[in-house]
Amino acid sequence: MYALRFSTTLAEFPYKTGDVLDLAVTLDINLYNNSENLSVIVRAMRFSGMDEDDIISSKELFERFCRGDRLTPAEADKLLPGREEFAVVYRYVKANGGYKHSFDTLLYRLRSDVGYGKLRVILEAMNELGLIRIFEGMYDFEIKMCEVGGKVDLNTSVIIQKLREVRG
Repeated sequence: MYALRFSTTLAEFPYKTGDVLDLAVTLDINLYNNSENLSVIVRAMRFSGMDEDDIISSKELFERFCRGDRLTPAEADKLLPGREEFAVVYRYVKANGGYKHSFDTLLYRLRSDVGYGKLRVILEAMNELGLIRIFEGMYDFEIKMCEVGGKVDLNTSVIIQKLREVRG
């Protein structure tokens, strides 16, 4: 099946050959040069298999934390990433020379158990520590790698320290 997405370059398109997607479509008949063809109009698309409820609840939890709302220790634990989760994100971004698409797309590309909230905490901590720079747009965001002169102690990140304080 062929599809067009107007006003989008190939570099801006987040999906790749082999990605499995869920599509919301409408069907229509297109009459062109006295020939009828089926026209599939894609209204929405997303990666297949992503648990939208988990993403939404994790996003809400992260936003509550950012607003300064009180979290329980269990909630803080859901946001607090481990060293290996940091490594998964860092290796992926570094191997790709940065990143430019949506948070949801990055979450899918990582193919790990890092949830939305943890991913945001990881990225904020890495940005804070000077490992990356994040540039946010309305629909997408961009990550650029920074030159680092040596090892960085993840425990010195303010966001990580705050989550550890709540977790106790």
